[in-house]
Amino acid sequence: MAPDMAPGLAHALARARGPLPLPADRPAPPGMLRLASAASGVSAVPVWPDGVTPALLEEYQVAPVSVERAGEARRVLAACLKCCWTDLEADPWPGVAAPVELVLAAYRALIGRNDDLMRNWAIGALRRLHDSAWIVMSGDEVRLGPRCATWRPESHGQLRELVRRLPAADPSALLPMPPAEAGASSASAAGDADGAGWDEDLLGPYDERRRAEVVAAFMAVEHAAEPVQEVRFAALRDPRCGVRSARCWPGAAVR
Repeated sequence: MAPDMAPGLAHALARARGPLPLPADRPAPPGMLRLASAASGVSAVPVWPDGVTPALLEEYQVAPVSVERAGEARRVLAACLKCCWTDLEADPWPGVAAPVELVLAAYRALIGRNDDLMRNWAIGALRRLHDSAWIVMSGDEVRLGPRCATWRPESHGQLRELVRRLPAADPSALLPMPPAEAGASSASAAGDADGAGWDEDLLGPYDERRRAEVVAAFMAVEHAAEPVQEVRFAALRDPRCGVRSARCWPGAAVR
């Protein structure tokens, strides 16, 4: 960040690139919160003015930025809070580092499912939360991101009650993180049921939503007990995806 950077430009950069790194002796620009931690250094993040929240968009009938699998992202962020906010008497941020697999185990305990498709979606949500600075993923560890520091103190009571109600992760449910997944690559996030990564040449051209469709169709075709209706899976109707099994039923049913 340049010393003479205008506040408006600083906010534009933070919106486009995420939290702004700051020199140790530099204050945060107006309207931004200065954060310092041993893990992430010094940075600045924008804060909502005067307690305004994104709910203001509804008042003006403005569509918010769409989030892929928003429900999944909220549940995964709750699992991160459960694992990283261990001292509920302190503020949520910065919290402590937690293994990725512990977060995934907390997520499985929260949703009550343990299938590979939900695991893949959770890993994709972790990657999106990292890209938006709600969490920080480093190797096989997760920390709460700088945006969690923007939660106002009056909301901490509700967050504490939420974390207390969340089920704890079962240590026996922890699974070893394959090396491909530890890097949180696009191919590993859409790995198959055996944990092997999919070919990046296949999934690389697709966005996160399309990757999820391909994975869902693959899991359905390979593991469903009954013939799969083609109309239910967009990837089955796209000849570029190549999800169809060698055993295809005539018409709309694909096995």
